[in-house]
Amino acid sequence: MVFSSFCIIMGLGIIVWFLVRLLIYEGHWNTIRNINLPIAGQIGDFVGGLAGTFFTLVGVLLLFETLALQRRELKESRRVFEKQMFETTFFNLINLYQEVVRSLHFDYIESYGEKIYNGKDFFEIQRRKFYDEFQCQSMFGKNRKAAKIKYIEFYTSTKEQTSHYFRTLYRIFRFIHTSRFTASEKMHYAKIVRAQLSESELFFIHYNAYSEYGSKFRELINEFNILKHLPHLEKVEYKDYAGKLEQMERNSVGLVLEDLNILIKKSLLTGKFAHKTYLTGAIDFKVTSENNFSFTITITKRDDLSFTPTYQQGFGLTNFDLQKTETFIIDYLNDLISYSNYYEFNGRHVVISSSSNSNPTNGKHKINISVSNRLSNPIKFN
Repeated sequence: MVFSSFCIIMGLGIIVWFLVRLLIYEGHWNTIRNINLPIAGQIGDFVGGLAGTFFTLVGVLLLFETLALQRRELKESRRVFEKQMFETTFFNLINLYQEVVRSLHFDYIESYGEKIYNGKDFFEIQRRKFYDEFQCQSMFGKNRKAAKIKYIEFYTSTKEQTSHYFRTLYRIFRFIHTSRFTASEKMHYAKIVRAQLSESELFFIHYNAYSEYGSKFRELINEFNILKHLPHLEKVEYKDYAGKLEQMERNSVGLVLEDLNILIKKSLLTGKFAHKTYLTGAIDFKVTSENNFSFTITITKRDDLSFTPTYQQGFGLTNFDLQKTETFIIDYLNDLISYSNYYEFNGRHVVISSSSNSNPTNGKHKINISVSNRLSNPIKFN
């Protein structure tokens, strides 16, 4: 458009310039004398040919711009149409998912008699039953394997109902994944689906992906961070730790783990240290990193500091002694970096080592936990 405006000005300038020349200097414009038609024709051809070239170029440019605008409008109209078609199918799938959830039912005999649980209550009672019946093993890794076996028992006993549920949910996220939208647009629709999922549903989606029945779901779980709102302490692998905490303390420790996740990401991203204290300085977490493939967590616990025994972040960590705190954080890091993403982000190349020292004289106890990727690849996790 700028070039077209320039051409128009040039064409008009040429016409004006020749008119001025003819009127003032050449004397061809004189109303008293007759017009010399041959000379006027030559002048007209010359001016028309020169100025007309600019105007013709403007016409071509404007035609090109019009066609380009029509092409953009057609492309946008096609995109709007595709989006409408996508959303129609998408929300139909959401309705199908809701119908599948409503169809779920479970007859459960409790101390006060038999009760039928329907809809999302199906997952809640099944989760409670799953958790209560789970037997903790001596190590976190063994707990994970035992949880997989326990889930397979659950799935095979409820396959008639739950298989339909997982297939529908998988199809929804797969439909989003294969769409032609941008990553941010795909995440927008994924968040709509995520908002439909209860914590108990996330619990079973997590263990379903551990088994061969949900192996194809792992990619989508990682891509859309489907398990974002599943607290780590609600997994059965943490049952030994959670058993030492009241529900209020469990929620508080869960907030600390979320903070630790943020601190690690911040340190890996900036290459600087990040830290946060809890319980008026009684517990301190410091994360240091010089690159994006390794970091160190230093945990300082102090016995000489008192804090208000009211609900606050970190409340409940004092229930763990130094050794229990060390194993707890190590297990959490294994879960965060490897188990939760099914080894798809970092493979099996992450190495975690730790050391601790205690000094009762000044009331300080320290734990150092080092994490690194043997291949020097960036450490990634949700």
